[in-house]
Amino acid sequence: MHIILRRILFSLLAVLVVTAAVVAGLLRDRSVLGRVTDALSAELKAEVTIDSLSVRLLPTIRITGEGLTIRRLVDAPNHPPIIVAERFVVEPGLRQVLRGRASNVEMVGLRVTIPRRTSADTTPETTARPAGERVQGAPRTVGRALIDRLVARDAELIYISRNPEGPLRVFPVHEVELLDLSFDAPMAFSARLTNPLPHGVVLSHGHFGPFDADEPGRSRIEGSYNFSEADFGTLKGFSGQVHSQGVFAGILDEVQVDGTTDSEDFQFDAGGAPTPLHTDFLALLDATTGDLTIVHLDGLLANSAFVATGHITRTNGHPGRQVVLDVEFPAGRLEDLLNFMVEAARPVMIGDLTLKAHIVIPTGEGRALDRMDLTGTIGLKDAQFSSRASQARLREMSRRAQGRASGDPPDRALVGLAGTFRIQRARARFRSLTFRTQGARVTLTGTYGVRDTSLNFTGTMRTDGPVSRVVGGVKGFLLRAVDPLFRKGGAGAVLPIRISGTLADMEAGLEMRRIFK
Repeated sequence: MHIILRRILFSLLAVLVVTAAVVAGLLRDRSVLGRVTDALSAELKAEVTIDSLSVRLLPTIRITGEGLTIRRLVDAPNHPPIIVAERFVVEPGLRQVLRGRASNVEMVGLRVTIPRRTSADTTPETTARPAGERVQGAPRTVGRALIDRLVARDAELIYISRNPEGPLRVFPVHEVELLDLSFDAPMAFSARLTNPLPHGVVLSHGHFGPFDADEPGRSRIEGSYNFSEADFGTLKGFSGQVHSQGVFAGILDEVQVDGTTDSEDFQFDAGGAPTPLHTDFLALLDATTGDLTIVHLDGLLANSAFVATGHITRTNGHPGRQVVLDVEFPAGRLEDLLNFMVEAARPVMIGDLTLKAHIVIPTGEGRALDRMDLTGTIGLKDAQFSSRASQARLREMSRRAQGRASGDPPDRALVGLAGTFRIQRARARFRSLTFRTQGARVTLTGTYGVRDTSLNFTGTMRTDGPVSRVVGGVKGFLLRAVDPLFRKGGAGAVLPIRISGTLADMEAGLEMRRIFK
């Protein structure tokens, strides 16, 4: 029995010695260096250099490399290498060595550069889908894994802009982990990185690959993201903190994002009050430039729902980004927009609102409100002034316009309004503005100061009552004889008027000089 056990032990020892010899042969420094560089060169179609490589067998197998550089063969000599690492450590594990793979790899000083694509073709994943249809990732296949787990900390992901004049986009990657790394199949990943604009931390999980050695930017990627601590203040003209989450799919250069955003203190140009904002959006993101195409957006500003499409893009030679949006509020509230646009203790008017607008905010210096160019149409229904004094003046105007006596009980004097306008340099110019209240219809042209709510309008007022009742008092008594002169088209009077002052302290009166012209 002892002889049998001794033979078994000697046999196991012999196997271990032979295995150790084989492993040692496989892991000789030069042998490992040649195997690694040859494999990477073939898979990546690149020139691979490693400054130094050392192998330690005890107490565990450990390979340490310094100065890894991978440069594509098709790139010009002055083009940055696609992968650079200051140092890497490989722990193959005995079983993994015999299977031709590694158990664990850690990298320090990793820098990955995604070159500009030589073709403009996109994959099906980046094609815009109908609103509400969620993005789907590429089907995953099983490939030959080379590394069970790869971890890199304090790395950088760099995009070369598809625009030849565009700057590099640099993403600090605090930590990234790849599982079952291979060149011929998708691999699972998780990453924590900083988004440059708007500035914030992104946590992402998903699948990446297979890697496209000819066009790295076309390599597929899909997953989910959580964007926190994002600061709208890094976008010129906006402020507030935002949180976003959702899913994405596409290629490294361009992904389709299906997500949501939430902000409790969104503010435009520090002009109005911080306002809650929620959005559900579908967008295309060009990762090489940071340009965003909003395919469809459903939003809620305070209590007002809106829809939007548009672009947020970089313009050559100018810092920042240009914003171009088409926005529609089909059934909003006037007070929500006034609070958002104008700094005031409370909105001067409240009521139902419809609004369509095309908005362009170009890059440049100065406040966004002064740079904004907005054309649109607006409609108000059942609006009224918040100030009791202003509402009382409106009721009085309505009473006179109806030709009612001073003792008649007042109406609520609700306001309806419709018009087309253009805002430039924080001032709205109305080509056509129709203002209605009980007993009167006013047609105006003029300007409105978005920042200071100043009014400067002229136009005509059609009233149900005669001019003598509208003017009232001694002047009205003297005008009774000329009431017939002002009756036109079935109206009691058609009068030239001017509106001035501010939205909170509006002054409206007849332009006596124009009455007899």
